[in-house]
Amino acid sequence: MTAEIRGEVEVFRSLRSVLVESIFWDDRTGEVVWVDITAGTLHRGHLDGAVDGSDDVVVALPVPVSAVQPAQGGGFVAALKDRVVLLGPGGTVVDEPASVTHAHGGIRFNEGKVDPYGRFVVGAMDVSVGDPDAGLYLVDADGRLDVLLGGFGVANGFEWSDDAREMYVTDTATQTVYRGSYAAGTDPLGELEPFLVGHASDGLALDTDGRFWNGVYGGGEVLCWSPDGEVLARIPMPAPNVTSVAFAGPDRDQLLVGTARENLTEEDLEASPLSGSILRIRTRATGRPVHIFGAPVVERAESVPMLERAEPVPVVERAEPVPVVERAERDETHPAPSPAPPSTERHSTWTLESPARRPSSPAETPASAGRRRACSSPKARSSC
Repeated sequence: MTAEIRGEVEVFRSLRSVLVESIFWDDRTGEVVWVDITAGTLHRGHLDGAVDGSDDVVVALPVPVSAVQPAQGGGFVAALKDRVVLLGPGGTVVDEPASVTHAHGGIRFNEGKVDPYGRFVVGAMDVSVGDPDAGLYLVDADGRLDVLLGGFGVANGFEWSDDAREMYVTDTATQTVYRGSYAAGTDPLGELEPFLVGHASDGLALDTDGRFWNGVYGGGEVLCWSPDGEVLARIPMPAPNVTSVAFAGPDRDQLLVGTARENLTEEDLEASPLSGSILRIRTRATGRPVHIFGAPVVERAESVPMLERAEPVPVVERAEPVPVVERAERDETHPAPSPAPPSTERHSTWTLESPARRPSSPAETPASAGRRRACSSPKARSSC
């Protein structure tokens, strides 16, 4: 596997970001796109841009902005604390197709990625003490919002098989990447089973040979896994909190690795001054292009048969969140993962706003926004 790595780990952007997240390569513009969750900023930059980020395009958005992905029309779909918004090509908010009311104030949206059907899958994270109650949501291009699953600590890092029949879902809090069958329709996710276990996975990328790449939050490394779930390589990073991984470049052979300054003491930051930067690993592996919101690559009319999964997804009872001790820039909403053993108990008590689209200009007429409550079962369906 070491033959898949070319050279040493490089610095792509030397930054002081609080929390780099949601890196992706934008084929439309030949740019790398990412967000700093806590600062509420969207960044776009070229591969050969200044290492200090001085020639990157930076757009301020409402705090926190936890995920961004490409959307039809040259813009983006993004996740804020409790809203999914559409951004124009310049990065400004132009519409708000969906929003949720989380179960309590300790929950916010986290990672998001577009699935092969052109829908935005966005997970939430729960930083409160007690049973985790964060959800996994599906947002359609027409503004429909459905709850896929509940009981997550930190829903974080998603991928799909090439045939779109299987989804991989990370819960950093349980140190597990799960897998389950996937299909078209409003209830696409089957029962989940543990797949990649034992590491605080943060970010997930699947290469064209079926290998998985992920960061280890708090572990300061990137792992490469075989299609069968065996660790093939461990690549040390010069920053302990790894938060995002994505293949970039015209050939998608450069693995970009986001990091964070949150949850680090002054001593930690002195020892790891590149925390908050984006690192680069040149590989012989090839990543896959990201999907575009509203532009399915798989026909949704063809419902994919569900694969039976015997085991339900375990959920961890989480310990006290780790206090953040650092400079003035911090994100107290991204806890260190809990080592607590898994529990079979699950929770889902969200209230969702209806998927009525919100107008981007006063000339448009807003639809009334009713409410509905998600099912009390772990897998909430739109028919509830």
